[in-house]
Amino acid sequence: MSKPHNPVSKEPIYDSKTTVNTQSLDAGLKKIKLKQIKQLGANFRDNLELVETMVFLPHLLLALEEHKRSLVPYEIQAALKSRLRKMEFSEARKEVFESEVLPEINSKIYKSIDRAEETFSVMLRDNWGGLRGTYETLLFSAAVWIWCIFEILTKELWEVSLNYAGSHLSKNVLSKLSNLERRGNIDLLRGRYISLDYLAKHGYNISNKLGAALSSKFDFTSLNGIKEAYSSSFPKSANIRDALQNEGIIALEATRNVVVHNAGVVDEDYCNKMNASKPQIGERLQLDTRKFSDYANSSIDVALRLMTAVSSILLNTKRLNQ
Repeated sequence: MSKPHNPVSKEPIYDSKTTVNTQSLDAGLKKIKLKQIKQLGANFRDNLELVETMVFLPHLLLALEEHKRSLVPYEIQAALKSRLRKMEFSEARKEVFESEVLPEINSKIYKSIDRAEETFSVMLRDNWGGLRGTYETLLFSAAVWIWCIFEILTKELWEVSLNYAGSHLSKNVLSKLSNLERRGNIDLLRGRYISLDYLAKHGYNISNKLGAALSSKFDFTSLNGIKEAYSSSFPKSANIRDALQNEGIIALEATRNVVVHNAGVVDEDYCNKMNASKPQIGERLQLDTRKFSDYANSSIDVALRLMTAVSSILLNTKRLNQ
């Protein structure tokens, strides 16, 4: 692989106002009734927030340094808030604190954040010490992590659905594996069969562990594999099928693949998936915080639609079996 020769761009790649919309995820999770799925969604949200913090960490560190130079350092702010919580102020002093002191503290914090963003943007634009390339690499890592988090959610959600519904869904999966086996698309010994060691481990009763037992038969590391797994267990669900057609997830997977398999250098496979022009081949992929937030928000949209659809199907299945 030849080294890409992209000139250092002056285009801005950082904007602190780009956000990961975890609020919509939280709102959606409140409507999901199955506790197991709600927990998967909470884990998904927590992991996304960690990645978001990583992306904005350089700015936050600069803001802390900026704020140290202000007239009201964090130590004083913390002391004032502590005194307020202990209600050691008279009502008059409390009113002064809330009307005058707190706004001044907040104003200084916001100014520190704004100055830090301006400083960081200049450093990226002028490529101080090769910072721009380093930060782009951090964005590469963030894209890979978002895909990883999404991949984990889809696998665990699939396992939970089969564990919960048992034979009602597993018969669809086993039928799909049988078809693949007959067409030669899956090895006979890996297809429908479960090892004796696995069965013995669970006392030869895996009626509530079918998801874990069968998940290894599918490839959850690719979007096509995820689609195949969900189409096998939920063949009639248009909601699930439509959710997995999301263009943002397709772009996220393509970005993840070119980062992991080609060190961020655009290849033909990436161009084909993204309908990108061939001259991009051999160039370093260009990412910014806007694309990061697009990837994260696309993963939220698809994940929430999947969890909502699966939860609804499982609840209906349970009612039918009662």
